Amino acid sequence: MKNFLILTNEKKDPGLRISKHIQEYIERSGGTSYRMCDFTRDIQENISCITEDTQCVVVLGGDGTMLHAARLIVPHDLPMVGVNLGTLGFLTEIELQNLYEGLDRRFHLNGAKVPVTFGFDTDSLGSYTRQSAHNEEHFHFSLFFIAYGVKNPLSKEDRIDLFKHEYAHYMQYNMSIPEKYQWQTGTHGSAWKYCCSLIGAVPTPYYKAGEALRDHDYDKVLKNRIHDKTVPIRDTYQRLQKAQKQKNEIIHYKIGDEVAHPRFGNGIVEKISPRSGGVHLHIRFDGEVKCIDQKWLMKRRDSYK
Repeated sequence: MKNFLILTNEKKDPGLRISKHIQEYIERSGGTSYRMCDFTRDIQENISCITEDTQCVVVLGGDGTMLHAARLIVPHDLPMVGVNLGTLGFLTEIELQNLYEGLDRRFHLNGAKVPVTFGFDTDSLGSYTRQSAHNEEHFHFSLFFIAYGVKNPLSKEDRIDLFKHEYAHYMQYNMSIPEKYQWQTGTHGSAWKYCCSLIGAVPTPYYKAGEALRDHDYDKVLKNRIHDKTVPIRDTYQRLQKAQKQKNEIIHYKIGDEVAHPRFGNGIVEKISPRSGGVHLHIRFDGEVKCIDQKWLMKRRDSYK
């Protein structure tokens, strides 16, 4: 990963002091931060700063900046790293990273190295997905609940417990579990509850406001099955990804259309190549033909099936 886009709310970083420091660090490390945009001026109405060679977006600002930027970046399927310069600081990956790094040191694990994704799930707070033939290992969290998408977002204590809840899932598959804690199978079985007891996470599979502030009798919990009937924390990430993939496969252009690209300018569509998860267009720009995914184009016609 070498090509970074830096989006900054200049009200939070006057003179781009921190942004320039990050830009210098990226370039010293062999990367490229090819454009630095003022979020409030350049990004509010469009996202043309993001081009097809962007590999990661770094966002600097407060919680509102993080939430707005995430909404714009999600359709592009790019990783986002937030540097929160506001007063709350809980929408960024930094808080999560610090927590997981501390737990890693304590239990000699590598949870902090597992990729983290964010979405706007309305029926799922978070999830941990194991590595498999069909899925890449990752943590996933909904900004809808840990940001301002609801009237009463998670408190700091409940938010930290959510992060611990998913880390406990990571632990149950990546560390040795004593045999006496393997009697109840399942995602939220005795092995997971044992991991919760080690890190102080609420040992129930469902979210209840304020549970993180209570003291929990882990010895009792580890002996009993879970019979909680409240709303479960479900992982909807795969369903949302499938819907986005189907949306991306809709052809928005036809041969002969004039299109505009933020870097290459105006061109003419000469060939259309539908692919899994997207549509590639062969476009002639000033005598040179380039193959570009249609999502990177600035203008679109009505959709064609």
